Amino acid sequence: MKITYGTIDILMQAFSRMGTLTGKVGYAIVRSKHNLQKEYEIYSEMRNNLIRKYADEGSNGIKPGDKNFPAFVKEYAELQNKEVEADLHQIDKADYNIDAIYCETAQAQDYDLIEVFLVKGDDLDDAQ
Repeated sequence: MKITYGTIDILMQAFSRMGTLTGKVGYAIVRSKHNLQKEYEIYSEMRNNLIRKYADEGSNGIKPGDKNFPAFVKEYAELQNKEVEADLHQIDKADYNIDAIYCETAQAQDYDLIEVFLVKGDDLDDAQ
């Protein structure tokens, strides 16, 4: 399926906060994380290159107020919106039980992302 680098970024963050889960949901997360890893590394490298390109000399990053910040934001938005092919491992809706996958470190939106992207039958077009 086509997915944006921005979506890959937020999915990888969500997956990392979910901890170690068992069952079909846990397996779907592990497989999807594995399948997205290469694209995530490419995205991270391109993001880091943009930061280096636009950061003031001698600084460790870029922030609002820096003279190059508007140009950085434009290119970063383009990167976030670039679509790539991705293989997400999906499970049947009957196998998704939010109560069974509670994780202390997860945030509310993590559960939503998992349901939207990893549960068959949800409309991915609305998520992007």
